[in-house]
Amino acid sequence: MTSLFEFLDAGDRILEPLDDASLAQLDPGPGWRLVEQTAPVDNVAIWGHPGLYREGFQPTVIISLARVTPAVDRDTLLDRLADTAATLERWRVRATDRVEDGRGHLVSDTLGEFRVGPHELTASTLASVWQESGATVLRQVVVTTFTDQVTTHSGVLRALG
Repeated sequence: MTSLFEFLDAGDRILEPLDDASLAQLDPGPGWRLVEQTAPVDNVAIWGHPGLYREGFQPTVIISLARVTPAVDRDTLLDRLADTAATLERWRVRATDRVEDGRGHLVSDTLGEFRVGPHELTASTLASVWQESGATVLRQVVVTTFTDQVTTHSGVLRALG
């Protein structure tokens, strides 16, 4: 297994932000509140859900947009993302699917569980990759909540995916 960052370093590839200020204008659904960043970054938006907060953990939705240059194989990039997730403590994949959508984007949909300190968490990741102007573009939506709050994930992924 090779993490995304090991893969990038080994091939002299560059992961760079792909700014899109409109990310912060998206709406993941009821209860989610945009987190104000001290140093705003135009390729990432983060939301928290105060109603789901407990035991010192804030469930989050993170959307990000980046590009890898030079371009890399789309499947390989998604494989490296999966390898990176596997480094999380007690990572277990519960469901995964990979399809090509109608726009020529390869889309990976993964549901997994992991542990952070005393917390059992579930992450749903919708990652889309496509080739554009000599680069591979990566757009990710990651919803992370307590495992018993997984029912909130599907609405967010429908809204932002």
